[in-house]
Formats: sequence, C-alpha cells, structure tokens
Amino acid sequence: MMSSPNSWTPDWQAALVKARLGIIGYREGLTAQEFAALAGVNIRQVNLHAAAGLEEFQQRFGKQCSFHQVSDSKFQVAQRVYTFGGAIRPPATKPPLPGLMSLPQFCQHQEVKDWRVRLAARKGHSVFRQQFPGWDFIELEYAIGSSIARWFGPVEDIGEQPDSPLDETALTIYRFADVVGACAQTVRTFTQKGSGCFEQRFPGWSFRQQGKKVVYCRQVEEPPYVP
Repeated sequence: MMSSPNSWTPDWQAALVKARLGIIGYREGLTAQEFAALAGVNIRQVNLHAAAGLEEFQQRFGKQCSFHQVSDSKFQVAQRVYTFGGAIRPPATKPPLPGLMSLPQFCQHQEVKDWRVRLAARKGHSVFRQQFPGWDFIELEYAIGSSIARWFGPVEDIGEQPDSPLDETALTIYRFADVVGACAQTVRTFTQKGSGCFEQRFPGWSFRQQGKKVVYCRQVEEPPYVP
C-alpha cells in the first residue's frame, strides 16, 4: 500500500516538487513565442539561436528541439515552425506551484522586513528554515538577464529544498552579489574600477570576461613551486 502524501518525508516531497518543475514535454508546430514559453526563455533568445542555424539551436535547447521553414503560399513569406522536446520551464514571473508567495507577500505574512528574508535566503535553504521554521523557497531564473526570482511556501508543500553546491568558477553578477552580501550595483561599480580595486573590496574573488558578459570566480591559490 502506498504512503499518503502527508507521510512523505521532506526529501521525497522536495523530489516531487523538482519533478513537477521539470516535466518532460514534446510539442510540434509551435510559434517562436510558444516555444519560448515552454523553454522558459525570452523570444529573442529563440530567434537569435535559430538564426545561427539548427546545430547551434540544438546546442542551446537540446537535440529534441528543432525548427523548419514554411512559406505562406499567398504572400510567400517564410517563417519558422518549432518543435520542443525537453523539460518544460515555468516562467519566473509566476508562482511555479499554486499557493506560493512572492517576496512582498511572504514579508507581509511573516511581518518582517524584506532585507531579513533576502539575507536568510542568501545563506541557503537550511539557514532559511532555521530562521523561518516550516518555510522554504524555490528559485527560478528570469528569461532576461541572470537575476533570480524566489517563491516562498510551507515545507509541507514544497519539501526541504536542498542546498546545491555553489559553482564558484563562473558566477553571474546577481549570484555573486548574493554570495558576498552586496547589491549588484556595488559589484558593477567595483568591476568597472578594475581588478585591483575589485580584489581589495572583495578579497579572494576576481572576475573575467566570458563572451559578452562578465563572470565572477573565487581565486585559486597556486601550490608552491617545488624544484
């Protein structure tokens, strides 16, 4: 006999939520807007990668995703028709599950200042649950930029979300700002001042250009030279 949902442990509940957020789907005959909605990206990203060719498009969205050109017989205008095959990504602008709260709603519910909630969330899920017993949050990336939306809910609904190990080799400006407890504008200002000023302000960290954007990484100490 299967256990009822009320008896599931928090890790099982978290796994269920994760599965619901990454449901695998397959759709054909989509417009660029419909494809973007399923992939959880901005339509400009879809058009940009499609214009670069099918190979690059599939490198970005997966081998099960594709497109082909069709022409309007009346006006002879070519347009792309898309096929989506992969995990459906919910948009960050809407709650990924029913009943979740935005940051302002959660602050009002808990009667706390938003900076307290932000600070606790920056320190990870386990710290957040200690400061707000019975509550946790889910993070989703916005389609434009690299900022994060947080949605808050009871642990009994979304489970105890795991603290994934932080990749400190190529952090976005928003993720780096969360890690060091600064605002993105402060990080941007010291980045523009150059590596010397930046490393004085954020000891142990550096930045580099990666494509068209700047990424942030923890400095690695070289082992001493042994002749």
